[in-house]
Amino acid sequence: MSLVTIPYSFLIAFMVVAVQGMSYYAILNGASNDTSLLGHTVGVDKLPKCAKLCENEDCASFAYNQQQKSCKFYSSRHILTPDRPTDGYTYFQKRAEGESTKYRRLAQTFTFNDRIWTVIQKRFDGSLSMNQNWEMYKNGFGNTTGEYWIGLETMHQVTSSSPHSLLVLLESWTGVLKYAQYDSFTIASESDKYRLDVSEYSGTAGDCLGTKGHNQMMFSTKDNDNDLTHNSCADAFKSGYWYDRCTSCNINGPMKPDPGLNERVAIVWHTFSNRFMPLGKTMMMMSRLP
Repeated sequence: MSLVTIPYSFLIAFMVVAVQGMSYYAILNGASNDTSLLGHTVGVDKLPKCAKLCENEDCASFAYNQQQKSCKFYSSRHILTPDRPTDGYTYFQKRAEGESTKYRRLAQTFTFNDRIWTVIQKRFDGSLSMNQNWEMYKNGFGNTTGEYWIGLETMHQVTSSSPHSLLVLLESWTGVLKYAQYDSFTIASESDKYRLDVSEYSGTAGDCLGTKGHNQMMFSTKDNDNDLTHNSCADAFKSGYWYDRCTSCNINGPMKPDPGLNERVAIVWHTFSNRFMPLGKTMMMMSRLP
C-alpha cells in the first residue's frame, strides 16, 4: 500500500506528539473575568507559545485566538458558564497541584489543516488498558505523557455548548496514514448514554462510523451494556465504544500486531482497508467549527 497524501504538519506531529505535546487544562465553557487580565500579546503564531508565556506563577489562565494570533493572560481562573458568547478565543487554565475536576481534563492540542484540535483519545504503544468501566469512560483516564481518553462527560459538555467537528487520525503498522473528518459531531448526555451523532464525512480512511452502524449508537462498557445484541459487545471486544451489533470501527480495541489476517478484537477501522486490519496508532480529536 502506498502512503496517502496528508498535510506535512500531520506527518511530523503524529510521530512526536506522545513526547512533545503541550498539556493544558482547558476551560471549555469558560468566560473571562476582565478585571484579572494581566496582559495581551498580538502576534503569537501558535497555541503552545501562548501556553509557554503563561508559565509565570502570576498567570493562572490564558486565552488564544487562532485567527488574530492573539494571546491573553489572566491572574485568576475563568468562570464556568454555559452561555459565554463566542469571542474567537479558546480559554485555558493551568493545572493546580493535586487538582481533580469533573468536566475539565488534562488534554493536548494538535494542528491539522490550519485548525486547532483538542485530542480526546490517543493510542500509540498499547500501555493503557481500554477495558475500563462506565465511570472511567465517563470521567476519563490516562494522561498526556502517554495514552489517554479525555472522558465522555467532557465530550458532551463541549459538543453540546457549540458546534464541533470530529477528526480521527489512523496509522497502520506499516506506516500508512489516513484520516476521517466529520464536520458535525455531538455526544449526548449521560441520560442518553452518551449517544454518538456524526455527519458530513470527508477524508481518506472511509466513513466507518456513518456507514457501518455506529452512528446514533449509545456508548457501552463492560458494566453498562447498551448495544443491540443479546450479549455484551464491550465484554467480547474488551473495550468501551459505541457498539451496535458489535463493531466495524473500534479504535478502543486491544492493541495487536497485524498478522495479515482479519482480526476484529483489535484497533480496527474497517473502511481503512476494507478488512479487519489491526492498526497501530490512533488519535481522536474535536474542534469548534470556525
